[in-house]
Amino acid sequence: MAKNKFKKASVLTGQADLDRILKKMENGASKISKAGLSKALTVSANAMRAEAPTKPFKASIGKRNKRNRRKGIHEAMAGIHVAAKGRLANKIKNKSWLAHIFVLGTKQRHTKFGHRRGRIKPIEGVSFVKRAAMSSANNARAALRKEVWRRIKLEAAK
Repeated sequence: MAKNKFKKASVLTGQADLDRILKKMENGASKISKAGLSKALTVSANAMRAEAPTKPFKASIGKRNKRNRRKGIHEAMAGIHVAAKGRLANKIKNKSWLAHIFVLGTKQRHTKFGHRRGRIKPIEGVSFVKRAAMSSANNARAALRKEVWRRIKLEAAK
């Protein structure tokens, strides 16, 4: 049986020192990077909730951190109407399932017969998602680094 020449490794783009260490690790690198991303997403989502102007917008903010096996990456995002599948997704969907339309707006919409139905412009002053994401970027990066180092130390102690 031929040996697989591709070593399983985990990469955190933009974090060179952590990236080097995770590439050297044989076991647990993926789990460690996923935990760090989860901490960073929590910081970003909390900042978005703090900036949200109304309760339905706050309720519709979620996060998703899942592994894409086909691409071999972790897809992590936080924002309006973002959630993993399951109970949390249903909880968010039932609160305000149209919130993302008012925050992001839409292009010109039309029916399948070509009748125009207009477009929705983003509501002024509701760009809180971008504002919160930019303001919490450094805190999220710090939380990610702290969690990854904590997990690396735990792994090394084994």
